[in-house]
Amino acid sequence: MSGTHPHSPEGCARVCDHPSGTSARGITTCPSPTMEQRLSAMRYELNRLDIALARFPNHPHHSVRHLAIKDEVLRAGGRSVLVLGCGKGIVEYLLPHGLSCTSVDIDPKEIEAAKELNRFLRGRCFMVGDIYNLPFARKFQTVIISEVIEHLGDDRGALLTAIECLEPNGVFILTVPNRLRFHNWLLRLFGREPFLMTPEHVREYTAPETKALLHAMGFDVLKHRGIWFEFPRPFAVEKIISPYSLIRSLLATLFPRWATYLLFVCRARG
Repeated sequence: MSGTHPHSPEGCARVCDHPSGTSARGITTCPSPTMEQRLSAMRYELNRLDIALARFPNHPHHSVRHLAIKDEVLRAGGRSVLVLGCGKGIVEYLLPHGLSCTSVDIDPKEIEAAKELNRFLRGRCFMVGDIYNLPFARKFQTVIISEVIEHLGDDRGALLTAIECLEPNGVFILTVPNRLRFHNWLLRLFGREPFLMTPEHVREYTAPETKALLHAMGFDVLKHRGIWFEFPRPFAVEKIISPYSLIRSLLATLFPRWATYLLFVCRARG
């Protein structure tokens, strides 16, 4: 039995399958969640993450990204998920109990943290492994790579692993840092050099570059969107505009080319 609550938006999606609001059996179905209900659910999830990650402090924009990935996994509807470069297993923590998640990271300390965070969840398997040489041969309905390929010398090799692990008609979810995020775009506008989000990044990406890369590796992009929106002087701005503010989500939606992160949902061609 799924861990999704029957009155959650995901639970409603399985029950409310008749456009008139009444099922074919004459049973009144629950209405679509309102915007306020969606925002309330998002605030609940973010607060839940803040509590769960008290031992593993991180910037809130990562929580917003993880929540966006979780939503895309649920929309895809797959029952088996592979996370390549899982880090501390935060996406897995957000997904429903019982959903089968296999997660790999090259850092043993990250895997230990992921196991601890997900210790009460069913259907979670974490292992140390190399993204170019996985310790198993399986296929999955959904594959996730989030904020990983910008760290790798061979980003194409990582995407090749993803496509090889996808079941036919499976869904691939990728996120990358946006090289032309708003702060960097302003720097270029005034003739200054953009900067990498962290010195650990080998490269960062624009939306057209990522689409071209995905297409070259055999993926069709079903959709892409922006996640989070960073302003110049971020620490000063955060005193006025919360990292969890709806303003940031709205700006990332309206202006994805300037968002902090880019999210792509894809299928393998053919």
